[in-house]
Amino acid sequence: MRWLLLIALLVASNVATFYVTKKNARPKGHSVESVLAEVRTATGIVMMGDSLVEDAKFPPALCGLRIVNAGIGGAKSSTLLAIADKMQATPALIVVSVGVNDAEDAAFTAKYSLLLDTLPRTRIAVATMAQPGFENINKAIKTAANENGAHLIDLGSLKDFKTRDGIHPVYSSYAEWRERLLDGVRHALNCE
Repeated sequence: MRWLLLIALLVASNVATFYVTKKNARPKGHSVESVLAEVRTATGIVMMGDSLVEDAKFPPALCGLRIVNAGIGGAKSSTLLAIADKMQATPALIVVSVGVNDAEDAAFTAKYSLLLDTLPRTRIAVATMAQPGFENINKAIKTAANENGAHLIDLGSLKDFKTRDGIHPVYSSYAEWRERLLDGVRHALNCE
């Protein structure tokens, strides 16, 4: 009888572990090809970025415009440049939120400026990093925004931004990050 109880507990434990792992597992991420297929003809709001953008739970639309999540885990400015170079449509707004994976790249400023120059001629908004320790990246983003006439969404001013690993925010900080980014989109589109 004890063995049956032990086996039942082990089976229940394995089922619970499988369920929790499956629920929390990151789905297969976006690729350059899958994002390009989405944004090539997009006319609404294109949110380009790294894993923070990819994992964000944006609403399907904002200001009456469809949101396309063009985030790619691990993306750098050069990753997004490959997409920007092949975009054929002119979305109402392109939001660029990248830089965390470029922290060690001495050529980030030049690559980021080239990215902004390569995007279709439309409204562009750029977001700074909210994580502490990215002051040089944020300075380069602000300079590029100014030089390219892009709307600046300053996420570096978020209070008490907490991460689980130095990069990816905890739930409460993620919600604040997403809302600040969406507020910046509303402002850039004048639909507050």
